[in-house]
Amino acid sequence: MRRLILLRHAKSALVKAGQSDFDRPLNQRGLAVTPKMGDYMQKSGLLPDYALISSSRRTRDTWQHLQTSWPETRHGFDGRLYEASLTTLTGIVRAMPTQIATLLVIAHNPGLHELATSLQRQDNSKIARLLREKFPTAALCVLDFSAEEWSDVWPQSGFLERFETPRHLGFGLSES
Repeated sequence: MRRLILLRHAKSALVKAGQSDFDRPLNQRGLAVTPKMGDYMQKSGLLPDYALISSSRRTRDTWQHLQTSWPETRHGFDGRLYEASLTTLTGIVRAMPTQIATLLVIAHNPGLHELATSLQRQDNSKIARLLREKFPTAALCVLDFSAEEWSDVWPQSGFLERFETPRHLGFGLSES
């Protein structure tokens, strides 16, 4: 079995004059919610074997504050995840080595949202409908696959195990 955990970066600051989108840090709301999401992941048994993180500042900041209670997790930063298309993201996931059973990807919309909806089996459950509507900042999507290899992960082959947002988890924050 393969488990794919998709996490959109937490809420980031607006672009300042002379600053690139790539270099935007998390804002106060993003800094507040990220450790809570990390605690939720740990308590729920959602710890990855490996985390692959976009190299943008807001995704690196999300990772830094997310994994404070599980710092030994192997991870890497990948510039291809920044503004990645569905095709690029699918290729990256399908190229993961077999020894990684649970993969966490921290990246950006719209690609991350497209990946989640593409890989999810046709489902009309409430959580599937919520996922199709939007993938807010710091939202977490867990997809399970019966595949033995990541290369066997195909569109509509994943079971949507959960889709959680900071608001749904009661972190008291609005979403966007």
